[in-house]
Amino acid sequence: MNAVANMFGMKTRQVDCAKHGLQFEYFAGGKWRGCDACNQDKIADDNKKRQQEVLAERAAAYDARIGLPSAFADQSIKTFVPTNQKQAVVVARLVDYVSNDLKSLQTAKNIIFMGATGGGKTHLASAVLRMQAAAYRHARYITSAQAVAAVRQTWGRNDVSESGVFHDLAHEDLLLIDEVGQRDSGENAQEILSQLIDMRYKRAPTIITTNLTKDQLIKHLGDRAFDRLNENLILINCDWGSYRQAQAAKNLEEL
Repeated sequence: MNAVANMFGMKTRQVDCAKHGLQFEYFAGGKWRGCDACNQDKIADDNKKRQQEVLAERAAAYDARIGLPSAFADQSIKTFVPTNQKQAVVVARLVDYVSNDLKSLQTAKNIIFMGATGGGKTHLASAVLRMQAAAYRHARYITSAQAVAAVRQTWGRNDVSESGVFHDLAHEDLLLIDEVGQRDSGENAQEILSQLIDMRYKRAPTIITTNLTKDQLIKHLGDRAFDRLNENLILINCDWGSYRQAQAAKNLEEL
């Protein structure tokens, strides 16, 4: 830096910096600027801080795009505290899934979280989506009922199309279909869900959460759709009781 200063006729002098020892100081803007090493450290720190801010802003934008309901918008893998060995194994596998499996969308496994209400299925599935978003990769949350309704709402309209809805959902890098089997029955419901799963087949992984048993889920989705999921699947039986009740017991203030 001193050679550059001399080249451009800048005034310099030596200073004894408490942090860096003997350093050069430059005269600019009508005043001496202090230890050049300290100034360079500050520039590096400011750049690092700004880079972190940009990354945080980008992560927040991806986070918002996921569409998670407010109850799960702040949930992460860290906020799911395992209470038994099986939960610990599941958490470790999900972290590995995001870090490694999702590097190749076409070969990444589908995931089905199955079990009774309160077992933490949506919490864990949402955490996977948020980890995916943190890596700046597209992820999307939608309930099964919302997916069915989104397609039905295009019928008889000219401004939106059924194929457009299917295309958008089918091309997400990771899609979570929550609450399969809840409020998603009726006209063409099975056909809609089956077509969506079929369009994502060998394109990108799908995550499903359901209170249904395996046999009930097969009946609900149809053999073809379930076979497509089952061909490359992680099936997580959340049979550890109500995680929500266990957490509530820890937070209970009883007088």
